[in-house]
Amino acid sequence: MALLSIIAPVYNVGPYLRRCLDSVLAQSFTDYELVLVDDGSTDDSPDICEAYARQDERIRVIHQENQGQSGARNTGLAAIRDTGSTFVSFIDTDDYLAPDMYATLIASMDGQTDMVVSDFTMVRADGMHPYRTFQVADDPLDTLSAMFRDGYGGNVWNKLLRTSVVFYNNLSFTDISSMEDAEFMARYICFARRIVKVDRPLYFYNMQNMASLTVLDYRTDKYVNDILKGWNLIRDFLAGRHLDDRFNPEMNWRVQLLKSDLVLQPEKYPLYDTIWPEGNRYLRSNPFLHWKMRIAMWLLNHHVTWPVRVYASWVRRQAGKTEK
Repeated sequence: MALLSIIAPVYNVGPYLRRCLDSVLAQSFTDYELVLVDDGSTDDSPDICEAYARQDERIRVIHQENQGQSGARNTGLAAIRDTGSTFVSFIDTDDYLAPDMYATLIASMDGQTDMVVSDFTMVRADGMHPYRTFQVADDPLDTLSAMFRDGYGGNVWNKLLRTSVVFYNNLSFTDISSMEDAEFMARYICFARRIVKVDRPLYFYNMQNMASLTVLDYRTDKYVNDILKGWNLIRDFLAGRHLDDRFNPEMNWRVQLLKSDLVLQPEKYPLYDTIWPEGNRYLRSNPFLHWKMRIAMWLLNHHVTWPVRVYASWVRRQAGKTEK
C-alpha cells in the first residue's frame, strides 16, 4: 500500500511523456503509486507507458477508449479506491515536477489538513514564468473565494488531496472539457477542514503543447458552453449548501470575464444576452475588466449595441492590418 496515489491521464503526449514520467521517478519521496490512464492514444504514448511500467513496479497502466480528461481521471480514481492510499495527486502528462514536490507537499500535511497547494511555473516559448497562486485562509470557504478570483486557482495538478475526502463525499470529475478542475476543487474545498499553502513553484505547467485541450478549445463555442456549464454546476452545488449568496460576486465576475470575449463578436450578441443576465449588477465592481470593457458591456446590457459594433469593426480592421 502506497501513501500517495498519483493519477496521470495520457492522451497523445508522446513528445512530452518521458520528461513527465522521469520527473515523477526522480522524486525524493518514493512511497507512491503512479496510475497512467491511456485514454485511447493514437501515437506512441501507450508504448511509452508500458515501457516505464516494466521498469518500475510502482507504475501501472490502464488502457481505455477515449473518454476525455475527466473520464480518464475518474478511471484513475476508481482504480485507487480500494488501495488504501492516504493522499492523491494529479499530473497532466505534458507537464513535469520539481524533484522535491511530493516530499514538500506531504511534509506540509498534518492530521487536520486536507489539502496542500503550491505555486507553479508556466513554461512558455519565451522562458519560465513563476506564478503565485491564491493565498489560503483559516476558513476553507475564504480560500474558495480566493480560488474563484484566481484564473489558475482551480487546477488540480498543483495540489495534494486526502483520498478519504474524495471518496467519502463521492467526488468525481464532470464530463466537460473546461472548468472540470475548478468544479471538482470547489466541491472538495467545501468539505475540507484545513488548507495549507507552500510558497514555492513546485509544478511546471507546459504552455507549449499546441495539441492540448487548453489550446484547441480556447474560445470555441464548446469552450464557452462548457465553462458556463461548470459555473452553473458550481452555483447549483453551493446553492444546495446555502452558500451561493456568499460567492455571488466572484462567480459573476468570472462569468463576466467569459462574456467579455463575446464583445468583439457582434454575431454572438444574442448569446451574450442569455448568459447570467442576473449578474449585470456586479459589472461595475468587477476587478478583472478594463474600464473600457466595462463601458462596452454596460452598453450591451442595456441593449445599446451600435457603439460596440462600431468598436468591434474597428478592432477587427486594425487586427487585419497588423496581420498583413
